[in-house]
Amino acid sequence: MTVVYDPTLRVGVSARPFATRHDVGRRLSMAWTTFGVEFASDPPLRRRRRRRQWERGPRRGPGA
Repeated sequence: MTVVYDPTLRVGVSARPFATRHDVGRRLSMAWTTFGVEFASDPPLRRRRRRRQWERGPRRGPGA
């Protein structure tokens, strides 16, 4: 499968989930729960460090 980035692609989003303060609070609560679950298994700074190492590729020492 090939994934293609299209910077011109635009997608509409409904504002309905943010119609009331209660709805906004509910969404934030769900997001907080998701972050807690995901970050417990793979903290964001560790994930970022791993990603940067992957982007750099394998390190080669002198004479390699």
